[in-house]
Amino acid sequence: MSSTSQFKPSLALGLKERRQAYSVYIVDDSSIDRTFLKRLLVKQGFEIAGEASNGEDAIKSLKQLLDSPPDIFFVDQEMPYMSGTETILRLKRLFPEAKIIMISAYSSKELVRKVLELKIH
Repeated sequence: MSSTSQFKPSLALGLKERRQAYSVYIVDDSSIDRTFLKRLLVKQGFEIAGEASNGEDAIKSLKQLLDSPPDIFFVDQEMPYMSGTETILRLKRLFPEAKIIMISAYSSKELVRKVLELKIH
C-alpha cells in the first residue's frame, strides 16, 4: 500500500488531517483493555491524554481539561458506578465537539438502540 493511500484512522472518524497528534482519553474498567488500546493508538500516531477506570473518575479528572479537551473518547459500556451510556451523556455536555466511540463486548438490541440515539460511533 503506498503512503498516499494508507488508511488513516483520524480521517475515518471524520477528523481533519493536522500536524499535531489527535488526543485520546480512554474510559474502561479493564486495565488490560486500556493498556492494549493505548498501545494500538500510540502506534497509529495518537496522543494519550488520559484514562480512567470508570465514568465518575473520568468526569472528575476531565473537568480539569476544559481548556484543552481530548479530541476523541473511547468509552466502555459495562463499568462500575456509571454506565458507558451515562458517561457519554455527561461527556457530550462537557465536550460537545468531541468524537466519542463506545467499546463493548455486549451487543444487545437495547444497547445498540441507546448508542444510536446518542449519535456516537
